[in-house]
Amino acid sequence: MPANTTPIFANVIKNPAAQILPADASAYKTLMTGGTNGSRLDNLIATSNDTSARVLSFAINDGALDHPIGEVSIPATAGNDGAASVKGVSVLNSTNFPGLKEDGSLYLQSTFILKVKSLTTVTAAKQIDLVGFGGDF
Repeated sequence: MPANTTPIFANVIKNPAAQILPADASAYKTLMTGGTNGSRLDNLIATSNDTSARVLSFAINDGALDHPIGEVSIPATAGNDGAASVKGVSVLNSTNFPGLKEDGSLYLQSTFILKVKSLTTVTAAKQIDLVGFGGDF
């Protein structure tokens, strides 16, 4: 008998969010933890009011180690310039993270943690915001 012939959908909606501030320096911050039956992150948006472009590094922690999975460039004032000239960044895609499904979704095993950090310290009194859209199974 074939396994998993019935579609499985997210049971609990999750909107993970993180804010990277100057005080965080270049330390990883938790963005999302896999739920009891695993989780799926469908989209992740990054905005910034920093006047300098930044590179964000993402890693998955297995409970012991941080395993980097990719980096994403965030332009200066992305999604915060008061005009449509610099848009927020859709982070999850197979260009930024080779190996992701074409739809850009990322799956997390139960208790595994998706983390993010800026490779350089954010400018004083500025911030980078991330908001995700997904759910727990």
